[in-house]
Amino acid sequence: MALNQYITAQDLYNYTKCHHKIYLDANGDPAEKGEVSSFAKLLWEMGLQTEREYLSGLAGCGEAVTDLSRSTPEAASVQTREAMRRRGA
Repeated sequence: MALNQYITAQDLYNYTKCHHKIYLDANGDPAEKGEVSSFAKLLWEMGLQTEREYLSGLAGCGEAVTDLSRSTPEAASVQTREAMRRRGA
């Protein structure tokens, strides 16, 4: 992984499937990547919808939910640490 690159949830998932995938994603030749199938895109969208519904359910039960979806990686990193501190206090 290149310096100053953040590890994402997708990276962690990919690592469980293939230890080389995150390295290739960060350092491999983009021209050698295959097309993403419409089925894979559908699965991704369904996963995101499930996450949105889960977070909505947490918020509906009074749980604190911090939405970082519109934050830059740098800001999200700071906001995540702040949310963790608040929760641990």
